Amino acid sequence: MAGSDGQHMTKGTLARVGGVIAVVASLIGILNWFGVHSSEMLARRVTAARDGKTRHAARGASPKSSKVREQAIDGGMAPVAGVWQYHGGKVVVAGKVFAGYGNLTAATPFATFDARGWDTFTCSIGVNDSHATPAPEFDAALEVDGESLWEQRLGEGRRPETLQVRLHGHRAITLRCLRALNADGTPYAGEIAELVFAEPKLATQGR
Repeated sequence: MAGSDGQHMTKGTLARVGGVIAVVASLIGILNWFGVHSSEMLARRVTAARDGKTRHAARGASPKSSKVREQAIDGGMAPVAGVWQYHGGKVVVAGKVFAGYGNLTAATPFATFDARGWDTFTCSIGVNDSHATPAPEFDAALEVDGESLWEQRLGEGRRPETLQVRLHGHRAITLRCLRALNADGTPYAGEIAELVFAEPKLATQGR
């Protein structure tokens, strides 16, 4: 009897152990399933996040377009005072070729332009290589709102002076030929020689 009871208990124990093992195996299978799928989901999320950051970085990398508005001081832009003669062809100053220029002479010594709404003025200033002989020297100047910002003596074969002047908040810019001089220092009375303002341009940054 004791032997049969022992066998019965052993069988019962084995059955319970077998049940526990089955449950554990089932749990392990479930955990493995979740682990695999969780890893896949995590991988997808990481990939999606990385792609999103890449797209965001690409969007952020593209610079914001800023419009620059430019206006050549040509024949279509009349001065508010003085005389401005503009030529759309090429001009050569000390061997350097420019496209388009305005000129001042001893007879037409200045031109003033409206600077309101503009940020900068740029041009290159020198003496036209195609001039009368002997060539005079010119004392050139640039003023903003009546204040002289630049003055220089320029002559034949001398490298042109390239200027960029800030105009933001100002009202007027004036280009001047202060004087034209012969080689001996006497005033030049002719009208053929030209003080050249090559590729004169106003510009403003879009805001």
